[in-house]
Amino acid sequence: MKRFLCLSAVILLSVGISHSQHSKFPQNHFISPINRPFQASGTFGDFRSNHFHSGLDLRVGGVVGDPVYAVGDGYVSRIKVSGYGGGKIVYITHPNGFKSVYMHLNNFCGKIADWVEKYQYTNHTFDLDVEISPETLPVRGGDQIANAGNTGSSGGPHLHFELRYADNDKTINPLLFGYYMKDKTAPTIHDIRIYPFGESTTINGKNEALSLYAPQPKSNPKSKKKAAVPRPVGDTVKVSGKFYLGIHTSDASDGSTGRNGVYRVLLTADDKLVYSYQDTAFMFEETRAINAMIDYPLYINKRTPYLLSRVLKGHKAGLCKAHSDGGYIYFTDNDVHTITYTVTDYADNVATKTFYVQSVEQKTASPSKQKALARYIPLAYYLKNSHQKGDFGFEMDEYTIYDNDYLDFTTSSPGNSKLLSTIYTLKLVNTDLPPHKTFQLKIRIPDRYRNMKDKLLIVSTWGRQMFAQQSRVEKGFVVADVRTFGSFAIAMDTTAPTATPSNFSSTKPLKGNSLIIKVSDNLSGVSYYHCYINGNWTLAEFDGKTSSLTVAADKLTAGTNNIRLIIGDARKNENTYEWTVKR
Repeated sequence: MKRFLCLSAVILLSVGISHSQHSKFPQNHFISPINRPFQASGTFGDFRSNHFHSGLDLRVGGVVGDPVYAVGDGYVSRIKVSGYGGGKIVYITHPNGFKSVYMHLNNFCGKIADWVEKYQYTNHTFDLDVEISPETLPVRGGDQIANAGNTGSSGGPHLHFELRYADNDKTINPLLFGYYMKDKTAPTIHDIRIYPFGESTTINGKNEALSLYAPQPKSNPKSKKKAAVPRPVGDTVKVSGKFYLGIHTSDASDGSTGRNGVYRVLLTADDKLVYSYQDTAFMFEETRAINAMIDYPLYINKRTPYLLSRVLKGHKAGLCKAHSDGGYIYFTDNDVHTITYTVTDYADNVATKTFYVQSVEQKTASPSKQKALARYIPLAYYLKNSHQKGDFGFEMDEYTIYDNDYLDFTTSSPGNSKLLSTIYTLKLVNTDLPPHKTFQLKIRIPDRYRNMKDKLLIVSTWGRQMFAQQSRVEKGFVVADVRTFGSFAIAMDTTAPTATPSNFSSTKPLKGNSLIIKVSDNLSGVSYYHCYINGNWTLAEFDGKTSSLTVAADKLTAGTNNIRLIIGDARKNENTYEWTVKR
């Protein structure tokens, strides 16, 4: 009975936190941005690769074209257009201190559309990211500002909708503003894992992580496939030494077919709060901290996110909090202890999972072999770290890594004729986590390539594959800001991008309402393009998903038209194409 009462108190505290969060934000002040009931294919705080999902992905019937409305009075303060990321985006600043954001739009409407087109033709660009003065594009709540679409890196037609603080762009869970989304389904706890803190910790006698509930593959002699069977775990797990936990959990609202993120996670040990997670709001500079909050290697291999209870020293995101000893648990009394996870969704549906841990006597671990530290570079997470030796150097800001560590720095000869320098490999010794921030690395240009410096760039290498890094040349070095550890070298790009008509030819009249041109580049990436119809610059929209340019057919005149396309990459290699099109 005592356990039940304490756990009930935790659940009531959880609900109370939810309701107190509501009071911080205006309720029912903003109207809906769409004409449909809220059904989300993606919710705020969903775990994505290298980031948290920063808004709601609202369903629009699976088709492009649903009207999108301003949720309140204000003014368009920023417009962004790109073939990647959020695609076509409108930002509206409201007088109550908040900002609404609408992404993956198919097209803009009214004065917004006129402003964007004028800017694009004046500046001869499709891409733009412009802040706009308050008097330029005022809007009223309920004005149609756009139509929903599938632009940018979207995986299908939907509206990505955000609400932020206007002064610092901190993004907030939109459901805290009184929006209703039908949800009678409790979260699902798929699995819980117990992790050893170090070499001296054992879990059921082994120094390795243990999954308590995840099905394990077992060979079926009558089938070539593997059947999933539950791992047999006793009622009580025997643990010696310090440990931490991870939970794989998800939620589904009514009308949602996918696994979405949960709103809150609480972890208690003997009814004492150890760890809490709540996806209320976050700054965008915090979003890559997701990599430190989950079992990153397991996520990379299996795409299964386990939210970890331990919080690293350099972890700055406010979404999670360790309430004691960094989220680690340590028992020494040889007694049985109760561990409980409580998971809540935004509608206060609750799921719980309880298991038991018995602490056993900790055995002294065999001394591990000392690693040779000669090539290791010590890094402190709270300091700027830099290194310069010979032809290579790097610079990291504070909190680029999540804990104190060593950088394993090695060099090797290029086995690929396309690599023009030594290969420099950097990886952390004690973790597989990627850096939280970009850091700068530089490689000296070999003397024989100094007259080709404008064509040089830094690439990351994986076997014989090369991945271009945005590069520049400074004082005899090629310099790049990178967001991964790995292997890096200098390469050269002297090949211009290519362009191929997809739905038209010079011998047949154009069918359809657009010209589509497929584009590609071998290394540094398409950086610029200009399309001219009968000598006049004409807007061509770039789609990163299909690597294509689209020109509206209404830009053509009746009869024969001359199409001229100039296309270049990041190293200024350039091609010019000309076609004749009849309409």
